[in-house]
Amino acid sequence: MNKVMRLEISAVFCLVALFSFAALTEAKVIHNPDSNTLWIEDGIKVETGIGQNLNHWESSNTTCEVTEAQGGGIIFNAMGSLGTARYATGRYFALDPAYPYLVWEITNFKNEDTSRSFSAAASPGLLGIGISSYIPKGIFVYNPFLENNPGKAVYNFRIDVPNCEVTFKYLKMVKVPESYLEVTSPAFSEKKRLELGDTVTFKVILAKPAEDVSLTFYQAYEMAQLKLNDAQILQLKPLEGDPKVWQATIKIDSCEGGWFPDKPFAPGRLLIKTTILGGGIPVPLWTPNTYEFRLIKK
Repeated sequence: MNKVMRLEISAVFCLVALFSFAALTEAKVIHNPDSNTLWIEDGIKVETGIGQNLNHWESSNTTCEVTEAQGGGIIFNAMGSLGTARYATGRYFALDPAYPYLVWEITNFKNEDTSRSFSAAASPGLLGIGISSYIPKGIFVYNPFLENNPGKAVYNFRIDVPNCEVTFKYLKMVKVPESYLEVTSPAFSEKKRLELGDTVTFKVILAKPAEDVSLTFYQAYEMAQLKLNDAQILQLKPLEGDPKVWQATIKIDSCEGGWFPDKPFAPGRLLIKTTILGGGIPVPLWTPNTYEFRLIKK
């Protein structure tokens, strides 16, 4: 087994954080604070207890500690846990296709050595994200439903943070995010994947006007930066002069970089970083691919 394969296996089995989404009446979670929000967990008076239920994060049978961050937010801390039986916690939250966007903000990340990761993997059939090596700060926003419509349901929400500490400002489910990236292509409806030679449109919708918007692309494993069409940065332009909507449409002729150039990017394995100047967003937006990106030279 070569070094790359060992690293990949290590990422799968040792460096996992799992998210699923579920239901109502939690103690400190705020439900429907406005017409756009299904629920928000902001960590204020965060509660823990035995097992996973609607009222608290699990504190039993785990090395992961859940505490309230100073000034609000949630700290998930499993430093020094690598090799232990469990470094996870969980609870339950609501899932409703009428509120299709999952949004969370990471404000801080600490690790003890080179072995650490954070992943978000929804329940079966929903989109998940996996990140290892470097866990970036910023706002993560995406639609986990893909083409599925599970209806209203209750799901377990689990997070694993082996050998690291991750601080969330909040987690929430919303109808429409304040600012977000849309990725569309005719290839998605035609063949459920994106390949070399296909055309794709990147559109960023902002709550406030911006001065400049650009995209960079990363393989989530080890956060290796990618080149699309021999460029590391894709510059967007205001759509019809509107500084709140920025867009670029390109045909993808090449993709270079990453650890596994002969493998496609499964949904959630390619991360797009949106950097915004002005627009009232001081941190990047992060968006995963929702369809397979099969950007392999034939």
